[in-house]
Amino acid sequence: MTPDEEQALRQEIHLDRSLHVLSMSKDGFVVLMDDKIIFTNEAFREMFGPEGSQLYNINFDELIVPELFADYSEKKRACLTEHKYGGGFPTQIRYKNGRIIHVDVGFSEVFMGTEKASLVVVRDKTEQKELQEAVETSESRFLQLYMTSPIAFFSLTKRGIIQQVNPAAENLLGYKAADLLKRNITSLFFSSSSSSSTSTQLISEVLQGKQIRDVEMQFKNANGEAIWLSVTASLLESKKNPLISLMAIDIDRRKGAESRAKAERDRANLYLEVMTHDLTNVHQSLLFSVGLLETMVELPEPAQRLLTENHWNLRRAARMISNLRSLMTVGEEVIPTEPTDFSLHLDSAMDQVRNDFPTMDIEINVTKPDEYIQIVGETQLHKILFTIIHNSVMHNESEKRVVDIDISQDSSGQKYRVVFSDNGLGVPDSLKEFIFKRTGAPDSQIVGRGLGLTLVDSMVAKLGGTIWVEDRVPGDTTQGAKFVLELPAWKAEIILECGRNSCITFYKSDHCLFCNPTLEIIIDVLGELGLPASMIEIINVDDPGSKISAEEIPVLPLTKICGNEISGFADIDHVRMALMELLMKSCYPY
Repeated sequence: MTPDEEQALRQEIHLDRSLHVLSMSKDGFVVLMDDKIIFTNEAFREMFGPEGSQLYNINFDELIVPELFADYSEKKRACLTEHKYGGGFPTQIRYKNGRIIHVDVGFSEVFMGTEKASLVVVRDKTEQKELQEAVETSESRFLQLYMTSPIAFFSLTKRGIIQQVNPAAENLLGYKAADLLKRNITSLFFSSSSSSSTSTQLISEVLQGKQIRDVEMQFKNANGEAIWLSVTASLLESKKNPLISLMAIDIDRRKGAESRAKAERDRANLYLEVMTHDLTNVHQSLLFSVGLLETMVELPEPAQRLLTENHWNLRRAARMISNLRSLMTVGEEVIPTEPTDFSLHLDSAMDQVRNDFPTMDIEINVTKPDEYIQIVGETQLHKILFTIIHNSVMHNESEKRVVDIDISQDSSGQKYRVVFSDNGLGVPDSLKEFIFKRTGAPDSQIVGRGLGLTLVDSMVAKLGGTIWVEDRVPGDTTQGAKFVLELPAWKAEIILECGRNSCITFYKSDHCLFCNPTLEIIIDVLGELGLPASMIEIINVDDPGSKISAEEIPVLPLTKICGNEISGFADIDHVRMALMELLMKSCYPY
C-alpha cells in the first residue's frame, strides 16, 4: 500500500469514527457538501418527524424561513470566514409540513477525505422558546391583573421597604407611587407606638414561610387619617432577594359599622340596666303593696279577683324583665363545670309553678330513673325547667291542667332526655319552627308569648343541649304539645395521661398582633371536626395569675396541640393536621 493510499485509509477510518460520534449526539448535526445535505444524525432527523428521512441532497439553505434568510446568510458567512458566533446564532427552519422549528445553528469547515465540507450544529430551541413565550405571556397577564386589580398590592423587602405598588394601593392610601416607594411599611401604620413591633411580627412570620391571612390593622392615609385594612401577606421565593407580597383590602366602612353597632349595644345595655334595675325595684314595691292589700283589707269578691289578677300580672312583668336581662347576658355567662342535682331543680320549678297559679287545678306527674341525675348548668337549669312547665300550664284551658314529665338516659350515658307532655292548646305546625324565636328579623319573630321560650332555647344551646316541640298526639295539634329537652350528662373531670390540663393549650398576650386571628382559626377547625372549643386552655401571659411571663415564651401566640407546637401565626392547614394527629392518638380522652 502506497503512502497516499495509507493516508486516505486513515482519513476514511477517522471520518467513520467522527460520523459515529456525531450520530450519538443529542444535538442535531448536518454535514454539507456544496450546501447540500450529505449526512444527518438521528437528533436532527427527529426534529422533522417522519419527513426527517427525506432530507438528503436538499440544499440546507432552503430550510431557512424566507423572512430570516438575509440575516441567516450574513451570520453564516461570518461563522465560516471570520469564525464568529462560536456558540451558534438563532434562526428558524421549516420543511414541507410547515412546522417552524426555533434553532441555534453554528457552521465550521471540515474535510470529507480530501474534499472541503461544512459541519452544521443545530440545537432545537423550540420547547425553550415556547416556554419563554409562555412565561412572558404569564408575566404580562399577571402584570395586567396586578395593575388593574381593585385590591391594593405592596411588594416589600425582608426589611419592610416598599419596592412596588399598584394603582389600587395609591388610591387606597391617597399617595402617589413615588411617595410610597423606598419607604418602610411601618411609616404607614397608624399607631406609631406599636408600629415597629407590629411590622417586626408580621415580617418575621412571613419570612418563616407562613401566610398571614386577614389580619385587621390600621394604616395611615395621605391625610394622616386612620383607615382599617384587612392584610394578607406571603413570601415570594427568590434565589437572590426574597420579597414579601402584601395585599390590603379596605374594611374601614365595616369597622365603622361595627363601632356604631357597639355604641348602640352599649346604649341598649344602658336602657336594659335602667329597665332591669329601676323597674324591678318599682315592681317589687308594687308587689309588696298588693300583697299587703290582699292580706290586710277585706275586699268584695270581684275586687279581690281583680287584685289577684293584677298581682299575677305584676309577677309576670317582673319575670319578663328578668328574662330580658338573662337573654342579653346569656352569651357572656360562664357555665360552672360542677355537677348539679337535676331532681332538686325540677322539684323547685314545679313548686314555683303551683304557687304562681294558686287557684288552678294542676297535676304534674314525673317518671324518672332511679339513679342520681347529674348535669351541668346550675344557674340555668331552674329557669329552663320552670319556663317549660309554666308555659304548659299557662297555655291550657282544660279544667285540670296536666303535665307529664318523663326523664330517661340514652344507651351511651352521654345525655338525658326530658319530655314534657301537656293537655293544653297545642302548637300549630306553622309555629313549631319559630316558637323559640323572639329575636332576629321581624318576619321570623313570634309575638304574644313573651321571652321565656327564647331564653330557654339560648340557655339550652349554651349547655350543649337541644330543645324542640312536637304534638302530644302525633298528627293532631289540638291535643296538647310535647316539649323534648336533651341535655348532656355531667362527666367527671378527665385526667390526661400526660399530666397537662388540656390537650390544647393556647398562650396569648393582650399586645399580640396574631393571637386573636390564630385563636379564631383553631376554634373554626375544631368546629369543622365537631370538637368543642372548651378543649382549649387559654393562658394570657399578661395575667399575673397565669404565673407565666412573656419572656418564658419567646414567640406569641404559642399553640400546643398534644406534642405539636405552633409558634406565631398558625395557618389553617397546620392546625388541621395537628388536630388530626391528636384524634388518632390512643390517649385522646374525648
